Order: sequence, then C-alpha cells, then structure tokens
Amino acid sequence: MPQEIQFPDNFMWGASTASYQVEGGAKDGGRGDSIWDAFSHTPGKTFKGQTGDVAIDHFHRYKEDVALMKQIGIKGYRFSMSWSRIIPAGVGEVNEEGVAFYNNLINELLANGITPYVTLYHWDLPLALQTEFDGWLGAGSQVHDAFVAYARVCFERFGDRVKNWITLNEPWVHSVMGFALGVHAPGRRHNGHKEPYMCGHNLLIAHSQAVDLYRKEFQELQVGQIGITLSADWRLPAPTDDPEEMKENIAAAERSIAFHLGWFADPVYKGDYPQVMKGRLGDRLPKFTEEQKKLLKGSSDFFGLNNYSSSLAKPSESYKAGVNPPSDSTSSFFLDDGATAFEDPSWEPTAAKWNFVTPWGLKKLCLHISKTYQPKNGIFITENGSSWPDQTKEEGIKDTKRIDFFEQYLTGVREAIAEGADVRGYFTWSLFDNYEWAAGFTIRFGLIWVDFDTLELAMATPSRDGGFSDPSFISVGDPYAQKKAKERGLGDDLKPFLTCPLKKGKLAATFGPGYPKFDPLGGEYAEQYKLDARRRLENTKKFIKPNGFTYPSPAENHTSSGDYYGSFNKFERDEDDIAKAKLENSAPRPNPKDKQFEKKNMLTNPGRRGTFGYAGTLIGGSMPAMGADFGSERRETRLAEERHKKAIGDRKPFKSTTEGVDFFDSHEHVAASRVMGWDDQCLAKPPGAQELMNPKERAAARAATYKSWKPSHPIKSGENGTFEKYPERLPDPYDEAVVNRAMLPNRRNPVKLATKDLPQALRDRKAFKPGNGPKTKLTRGTCLMGISKHHL
Repeated sequence: MPQEIQFPDNFMWGASTASYQVEGGAKDGGRGDSIWDAFSHTPGKTFKGQTGDVAIDHFHRYKEDVALMKQIGIKGYRFSMSWSRIIPAGVGEVNEEGVAFYNNLINELLANGITPYVTLYHWDLPLALQTEFDGWLGAGSQVHDAFVAYARVCFERFGDRVKNWITLNEPWVHSVMGFALGVHAPGRRHNGHKEPYMCGHNLLIAHSQAVDLYRKEFQELQVGQIGITLSADWRLPAPTDDPEEMKENIAAAERSIAFHLGWFADPVYKGDYPQVMKGRLGDRLPKFTEEQKKLLKGSSDFFGLNNYSSSLAKPSESYKAGVNPPSDSTSSFFLDDGATAFEDPSWEPTAAKWNFVTPWGLKKLCLHISKTYQPKNGIFITENGSSWPDQTKEEGIKDTKRIDFFEQYLTGVREAIAEGADVRGYFTWSLFDNYEWAAGFTIRFGLIWVDFDTLELAMATPSRDGGFSDPSFISVGDPYAQKKAKERGLGDDLKPFLTCPLKKGKLAATFGPGYPKFDPLGGEYAEQYKLDARRRLENTKKFIKPNGFTYPSPAENHTSSGDYYGSFNKFERDEDDIAKAKLENSAPRPNPKDKQFEKKNMLTNPGRRGTFGYAGTLIGGSMPAMGADFGSERRETRLAEERHKKAIGDRKPFKSTTEGVDFFDSHEHVAASRVMGWDDQCLAKPPGAQELMNPKERAAARAATYKSWKPSHPIKSGENGTFEKYPERLPDPYDEAVVNRAMLPNRRNPVKLATKDLPQALRDRKAFKPGNGPKTKLTRGTCLMGISKHHL
C-alpha cells in the first residue's frame, strides 16, 4: 500500500488536455485550419501521417467526457481553446459556433462541480496568421495584436465563469521543437541559431499584452487570475570525485537551467532575459524595450509548471575548449548553453524516450521556483505524467507503473511543500490517451485508456475512499452507452485511473491501488480469510435460534414500513450444508445461489459510500449479486447482478462493503435504517474483540463505545467519523430526551413534526423520506446512536 501523503485542504487536483490533441471536429462548427492541420497533413511529418482531425472526438462527446471527469473525482480541468475555432482566420470575425461549444463545455464543467482552467494558446496558431504575417516570426506587431484581440474575445465571452487563465503553454517547447528541430508545427529548422529566440520573444510580448488587457479591463470585475505555463527539466550536476570538475558541472547545470527555465521565467518575473543568455548569444537574442520590460515584470499571478523528466549536466566539449557559439546558421540552440545533458543509466525509462522517472527533479524545481521567482499565488503543476507501453487494452488495464509514478512524484511534491515550496495544485497529463503531436497515437499518457480505432474509453469505478477500485472495473465505450457495459457483462478488468481526494488530508488511497485484492483461493490473505470465515460462521451457528429466539424480520419478500425498502431471503441452512463447506480445509466461498446471503436493495447515499452488502466482499470490487466470487465465476456473477438490476427496475441498487460483514448485521442495519434513514458505514466488519460477539452483544459494545465518545460540550458528528462543535445556541444532539423522542414511530414522532430549534442530526432525520436517500446526511456516530437505542 502507498504511504500516506497529505496535502493542504484547498489543494487543487485536476487533469489537463489540449484542443488539437483531443477535440477532433477539425472541419466542424466553423473551425478554421491551424498550423498543426497543415503540418500533420504534410507527408512525413507525423507518425504514419496521423492527424488530429478526429483525435478522440471530444468536440462531439464533451458531455460524456465531463461525466467521466465527475466520476473520477477531479476538481479542476485544464484545457486549451482552439484559436482557429473561435476566430477561424486568426483576426476578424468571431465564429459563434466555436464560442457556443466552449460555452457549453464550461457550463457542463461547472454543473458537475469541476473548475475550468483555460489555456489560450497551446501551439495551434491559425494558419492564416502563419501565411500572411509569418506567424510568431513576424517583424511587426500583427501577431501580438491578433493574440490580444483573441484574448479579449475569450475574456468577454467566458470570463464570467472562467476564473483561471493561462496565456501560453510551454513557449520553450513551441520555440525549440517548431523552429530549431522542426519536428513540431510549423516545422522550421534551417535557422535554428536565431528563429527559436525570435519566436520566444514574440510569444513573451503577446503574453504580457494579454495579461495587461486582463488586469486593466477584466480582472477586478471577474475576480480571476492569469498566468503562464512553462516547461522545465531539472539539471543535476553530473557526479564526480574531482572538486574542480564538480564546480564546472554545477556551472553547466545552472547555464542549462537558465536556457530552459530562465529563458521565459526571468522576463515574466524579473523583466528581462538571464544575463548568461545575453552574454552568450549577443545580437541573436532580441532585446526588450523599457516599456516591454515593465509589462513583462510580474506578468503572471501564479507559476504554471510542466515537468516530465530530469537530466545530469556537464560542460560541452566546445565550452571546455573555450569556443563561443557561432552567430550564423552553423550554430544551433543546443550548442548555445555550453552544457551536455544526459541521463543516468539506472533511471527508469518510460515509453517516451525523453521521459524518465525522476521524482526528485520535480521537488527540486518547486523549491527552486519558490525561492527564485516567488510567485504571489504559488505554483500550479499544470502537467506531470508518464507514458508506458500499454498499446492494447489487455496491456494497459493494470497500470501499476503509472500508479507507482504518481506515488513517487506526489511524495516529492509533498516533501517540497514541507520544505517551504508554495505548491497549490497538481494537474496530471493527461486525462485521456490522445494524439501526441508528431508521435501520433503511439504514446499513451492518459488516465483513461482509449481505443484509437473505435474511440472506446475504458476506466475503473472509484472506490469508497475516492481511490482506485480493486479488483474489478467497468468500461464506458463508444458511444458511452450503458448498454455497451451490459452487453459485455460489465467488461473485462480495465485500466485504473487517477482520482482526487474526497476527504480532508487523506491521500493514501487516492494515488495508489486501493485495498489489496482479497483472494480466498490463495495469496498472502488466504489464511486470514479462512480464519475470519470460520469465526463468522461459528458465531452465526451459535446465534441462529438461541432459546427459540427468532427475528421479527427479515422475512420473505418483506418490505419495511419505515425508511428502509428491501427484500430478503430467509436464513435457511441445515447442518448438511454447513458440513459441505469443509471448514477444516477451506473457507466457505460466497455463492449466488446460497440463501445464506441476502438479496437486498439499498439506499444510495451521496458519494456512494454505503457499506453493507454481502459477506466476504470487499470495497473496490464490482457490486456483487449475493456475494461475488473473486475467481472463475466473476463474469457469471456480474451477469447475475445485471439480470437482478433489470428485474428490480428503478428500485435501489446494490451496495458494496469495506470488509466482510456478518449476516446478522443486516438486522442491526434494518433497525438503524428505519430510525436513521441511512445505510451507515458502522456496519463494516466489527473491530477486534467485537468480531466474536453475537449481534446483541456487539450492539451493547457499540453503545458503550458511543458513551465513551460523548464530550462535555455540544457537538455534531462530521465527515469520516470526526466531530465538530455546534454553535452554542443549538441543543446537544445527543441529549437523552431528544434521542428517545426520535425513536418513536414516524406518525407519532414530535421531533420529526417540529419545524425549528432542532439540532442538525435531527433536522437531517426529519428531512428524510423514502426514496430521497441522497438528501440524508447522517454519519457513523449518529447511526451508532440509532443502533444502540433502538436495537437494545
């Protein structure tokens, strides 16, 4: 299990995408061509000529995609807007269909509780600007003016709902990959000694002018923030035993950081390029005017950081020989910093040749940025992720490598925060497998697996703790229809995904595999499983009908008159059946046909955290049909569950448990549910010595535990079993008289008839009616109270 990793309560968890990589709809909705349309359709520029014309069709399926985001639990979605979708020609007429698409997307996000983080430019310049004005290499101000005009449209049309803006994504990558290496659009590489710096210079000016516009005309009214996202790999001095050589390696690492991070971070936060760049490049590095320096300095409210890897650094051979970089076309950006970057062979590689697992690098970057640039609204890690060779569904479903990656990197981020780095958010790259630029569909960074042929999406169901499901998953496929899952019997085991914390300060289960698989057929948990099963069955045998005692319920096809609706099988199991279990050699395995296990329909609570289900089941498994077998009968069990759901129609669905639950806990549950209107978590497998008690004894023990919790001041029970103070004006919700009145039948219950001066716990009870379970807000503490008072 992952170690517990804690972050600040207001830490933002999210995922990122880019328009050209996910939207598709290249010719739909009035969109114009971008430089990436032209580049990807040029033979030989991308892998097998693959394009983003369709990508993963987010343009047509955004509602389904947002539903998946909500199911995952992300709180922030960072996406870019396509400039050519909003203003097809780059300047001039606004495309209302494009505006409508982003309006709908933003509204859908907000309706599902997801905060939009919008990037204005993620490398897809309208093709018309490249053709007419030479794009980011233009000598005039046309491209700056066009970008500011585009930004104005975005601020005006979306700024009432978008409060987090990013002007540019990774200007370093855009400048170097597009104008030095030529492997990104627009594909220029013949003037690599000069054009990257011209492009970067114009990008910085456009950024500063857009920020100035926002701050002068929109920020005060819209109450938002605006910044820039920069990419950086950490450079670690290559290790050596020679002190002089180590000094040279340290200097090489610092130069490399200046040419990668400082190239854009220094102007944005300090007003000008790093001195080392100006000294080594001379006239090849454009100069800012004094007015431009003023606009640039402090032109980002926060620091957006993208990090994927790190490198070792040492001086290049030309630098050690004292040769300055040439000032003509024989030079290259990669000679200018006078450093050689390389990886340690022991570092773990990924499927992308430029992506190595180096979590310590992200930690060092966060500390360096906080100390050097001191962004006033902190650091947001706007991209961090890894690609693994999971080209098929079968290869990608386990995803243990990505899980390990997140655990290592988030541990590094948490350590950086503990050491003083002001990190306020983490967005993973990427939400989906997508079109990875010139590499096409060959590299997968997504939390959600995508079949690029059918556009089927595959993901896991979230666990009770908002973490990874284990061991069973569902598939949501093209066109995201539930019938697809039913046709596949809920599908094969699919790829786990990242989700964000749903509890304060709890992340141990959020970026990890969740609870371990409980395999009754073998493995390290098998013996404990057998022992627990023996204890449960032996205790049950003693309590079946002691001294002629029988339960008034459950009964065959019984529906309670209280707050709980459900159907049950009678408990019927003779000694011959028990003997067949062969407890001496193996554990009794749940069987869908075994009447020992209830067939129940239970209320669904907010967050789906109800716990009672079937003996021997675990949180994270697919919701079983009377006790799912984790072995060869899993598919049959899922199909049985589907048949049962179809038969019961709109009645309440199954619930899963956190751990094995005694059969007779169901009666305690019914008693509590009638009073409390809640499928509470207290019915999980009882702790310690309570496990060997019969239900009545266990209820007494729980009541005693409750009394020991009772404080001397008025309290209410909070989320996850915590306690919070009530305002002094409210009565103690655990007052004996109030509790006793609450136990009366509904029609004679004065507490439920009252309209004011009730403690919150009782107001919640009063608000509950059969069929509106999600509105009820009761907790472990209140349910324990209901059991102890009603059952005893």
